[in-house]
Amino acid sequence: PSNHFHCIWVHRPQMQWKWLEGGDETHPYRSRVYDSIRQLILLRRSLPALAGQSPELFSTDASSVLGYVRQNLGNRLIVLANFSEQTASIPANRLRISGVGRFFEDAITGSILSTSSPIQLAPYQFYWLKRA
Repeated sequence: PSNHFHCIWVHRPQMQWKWLEGGDETHPYRSRVYDSIRQLILLRRSLPALAGQSPELFSTDASSVLGYVRQNLGNRLIVLANFSEQTASIPANRLRISGVGRFFEDAITGSILSTSSPIQLAPYQFYWLKRA
């Protein structure tokens, strides 16, 4: 880049794009991580609620779980992120209050979550939930 002398570029070597091409048997995780991040970026662009600039935090009753709602142009998305090595449980009522609904679809996996029982988040798991 043009500002390669700037201090932030000291630890950023030039990207080796060939590492991401299929068939790199010595480093199979590189392309897997790259593909996953690309999919999340494309998904983010397709969700109008994520264009909103004012997230509303809400209590999840779990110290390791961040919960917030993003809204934009009538679209609503609930984000839950577990920042722990342990499984976390969120009372279902927290989602019903924040999302105004009983069933949610995870925009990332397509799975449906019901708020009839507590929501379980595996270590470091996150959900982008929209009404189902």
